[in-house]
Amino acid sequence: MKYYAVFLLSALVVAVCSEDKFYKLPEKYQNINITKVLENERLIQNHCNCVLEKEHAKCNNDGEQLKKYIPEAIANKCKRCTEEQKEAAIVVIKHLKANNPEKCFDQLVARYDPKNEHSKELEELLS
Repeated sequence: MKYYAVFLLSALVVAVCSEDKFYKLPEKYQNINITKVLENERLIQNHCNCVLEKEHAKCNNDGEQLKKYIPEAIANKCKRCTEEQKEAAIVVIKHLKANNPEKCFDQLVARYDPKNEHSKELEELLS
């Protein structure tokens, strides 16, 4: 289940996808029930803390990779995301934005888009 949460955050910023092997959606995540994963608030928060580099946050390799590629993915507007990645990202982002956004979503935006340069693209993605 914790690996699903890693994917969850991966999808969250799925603005994190490209044709590179690091951005491909691993097969083991293809049939994941995102809605079910989003029900586990503790896992979501743990992975948000990792990506946000909070003190005492524990990150595995997936979290480290995600942190590395988030800026590029946001900058390219998810241009190279697969449809599955875009769909998963939309579900995750909507959930994080609607459910206690100050716990994760707002902090992710502040960290990875501090000047709100990509807020319009995010709103378009969510509409």
